[in-house]
Amino acid sequence: MYFVNPRLQHAVTQSLRNWIFTLRSFIYVWNKLKNNGFKYISPRCFNQDPVENFFSCVRSHGVRNTNPTCSGFISSTKSLLINNLVSPHSPGSNCDEDDTIGVLSTLKSFFEKRITVEEQATFNIMEISSSTPVQRHATDFTTPYVAGAVAKKILKRLECSECRMKMESGTVLSQNTLIRNRQYKDNKLFHPTSNFTNAFHRLASTLHHILPSLVTNVGIKRQIRQSIDKANYSDIFCGEHPEYAENFIKITFNVIFFYYIRNINCILYGNDVRQKDLHVVTRLAYTKLCKKRAIK
Repeated sequence: MYFVNPRLQHAVTQSLRNWIFTLRSFIYVWNKLKNNGFKYISPRCFNQDPVENFFSCVRSHGVRNTNPTCSGFISSTKSLLINNLVSPHSPGSNCDEDDTIGVLSTLKSFFEKRITVEEQATFNIMEISSSTPVQRHATDFTTPYVAGAVAKKILKRLECSECRMKMESGTVLSQNTLIRNRQYKDNKLFHPTSNFTNAFHRLASTLHHILPSLVTNVGIKRQIRQSIDKANYSDIFCGEHPEYAENFIKITFNVIFFYYIRNINCILYGNDVRQKDLHVVTRLAYTKLCKKRAIK
């Protein structure tokens, strides 16, 4: 990989060398993760923006400290840990602002309140396990995330402020925790209301229930549209646009059907067989996979 200058000469810059080094590092990490049973890798989780923000704090300490020595870096770090007076984000930088309010946000509470061993024992740390009761508003953060994507797609065709108020939440809801965690500067993630999320959840559950019996039929989309009452979902729109409930059903069906078929294909190819006993179609797919492996 190289650049070509006007004289048709090859030039390899430092940015290209670093990029190649980063790509090779990702390949190395992915091979390690794959050998340990991981199915995918999320490059966005390899985020060094907090480190860049910390270095910007060190450089701005003492008015202009752009080239600190080792001892100077240690001194600046200690000062930042104690007073924490500089901005935790570098203005105009190419990194997003992290969630922390400073280098050591808990130092102030550490000095203001002494926590005893008995008080520590009263802390409640929620652990999600197979024995934890599933409550959609408390633990299901994926449904609001997908519901927000559906609402965003609907509002591309529907320009109605009243419908938007019914679909988009103006406040931060606990159900939208996943959306808030994936939020970054200048992105356009949609925060749905509880009413819209519940409507999406009802429709998705209905589709998951009837899909196994209709998945082999011809004209499955038409049959599902006829079997679902659009009036049950007209309340998520204003009084002037109840007909958009059909558009809501159509988009939701496309999302759920894609997810449904993907799960079947994962079982057929042996990539993920955790849902092999979900219904009759998944059991048939797993049976075919076992026969295929037996032939090999």
